[in-house]
Amino acid sequence: MANNSDLEFIGEVVEVLPARRYLIRLVEMDVIVEWTMSGKMKLNKITVMEWDYVKVELSEYEMSKGRVVYRYKDPQQALAALNTSTESENDVLQSAA
Repeated sequence: MANNSDLEFIGEVVEVLPARRYLIRLVEMDVIVEWTMSGKMKLNKITVMEWDYVKVELSEYEMSKGRVVYRYKDPQQALAALNTSTESENDVLQSAA
């Protein structure tokens, strides 16, 4: 569960680095950033490999570091989550206008 101050993105793992660090390309922004594994994923021994789609959280206070919080089982599931999140954001923007 994300804090209110955390930003969530969907990304694709480009490279696996030592010590459970990853280079992830964010789908929405097409930027490559370094991320670490969240505590619950470490505890449950969830592995992330190259070309997996993941949900990542980024603190708005520390924009250079973030954490992987969910690994999608297939790319279609990640893209569906991406489409629903953008549709809900558009609905909020339209209702505010």
